[in-house]
Amino acid sequence: MSLHPTEFDADFVSRLRAGDEAAFRRLVGELHGPLSRLARSFSRNDSVIEEAVQETWLAVIRGIHSYEGRAPLRSWVFAILVNHTRKLAVKAQKQFRLEQGRYGEDSPGRDEDGDDPLGGRFEADGHWRDLPAPWDLADPEATFLTAEAKAVVEQAIDAMPESQRRVVLLRDVEGMGSEEVCNILGITGTNERVLLHRGRVRVRQALDTYLRGGATAQPAPRRERSPE
Repeated sequence: MSLHPTEFDADFVSRLRAGDEAAFRRLVGELHGPLSRLARSFSRNDSVIEEAVQETWLAVIRGIHSYEGRAPLRSWVFAILVNHTRKLAVKAQKQFRLEQGRYGEDSPGRDEDGDDPLGGRFEADGHWRDLPAPWDLADPEATFLTAEAKAVVEQAIDAMPESQRRVVLLRDVEGMGSEEVCNILGITGTNERVLLHRGRVRVRQALDTYLRGGATAQPAPRRERSPE
């Protein structure tokens, strides 16, 4: 599922600093979609997502001269997005509570780490309780590149608890390393590994069901949530 991300070298950064519009268009073309997907893991409010991504690009333009290259350019941009989205999501949630008259009440939400996302398929030590059936695919790559299989994976990712989805998007969709992801999201290496494992299990379960013929990809229903 991992893609090969575009590497932006020092020459590309110099072009951005010089105001090269073609370089900036390329950066936006490469990262705008991934930024929007990541923002959606913090909020399902389209206005929040759009504003967060726009604010990110403005921050990139204003801050490119202060970018020191300590982290890859891509990671730097994603970190800006996370910072803006978190602030805007909190602001939108407070506004929603005020409008609903819920001044001091915590909004309901699922416990991302308290449920059993693995469906009882693992022992306490993390091993499979019942091993999944081998897929025995004649052409695994061709199978997983089909539009329907991709849709199954996308639906599995979209249905994950937000914390898992963020890690899976950055690690397995954007192809980032563990250290990059920890720095962007502000989480520990241990937490990142647990979230990644749980997220990958969800994808594996969805594909297992699909390949057994137990389910086909359906349009994902829009989850009704307060404007976080």
